[in-house]
Amino acid sequence: ATTATTAARPVATPAAAPATSAAAGRPAALAAWQAARSAAMGRLGKLAAAIKASGHPEADRSLIEVKAILANLSASPDTPQRVAELVRYLEDDDVLADVDSPNRFGIEVDLREPLLDALDDISATFA
Repeated sequence: ATTATTAARPVATPAAAPATSAAAGRPAALAAWQAARSAAMGRLGKLAAAIKASGHPEADRSLIEVKAILANLSASPDTPQRVAELVRYLEDDDVLADVDSPNRFGIEVDLREPLLDALDDISATFA
């Protein structure tokens, strides 16, 4: 596993916005997360199918890693703690970094940025 070094992402917090207006945007932010998550799961599914079809000796281990990522992508990060846990997972997990890297199947997985962007939007609703 490679170790990815990523800079800590600042949590978006509107300084002067009242909590009620920030919270009002939460349903839209959660919907954006669910759309980004669904797209990521689709790309992971394509990668899993390619791995399985490859017959590679390490295919089973790789499939376990993909399934672990799928299991860690919460459908509804609706609390600051859940958002923080997902951000930490997306930024720090070595397995996720490996899967998010270019692969020999030519499938662009692109997990981190779209998911972190969606989590930033959710974080802003807790301000």
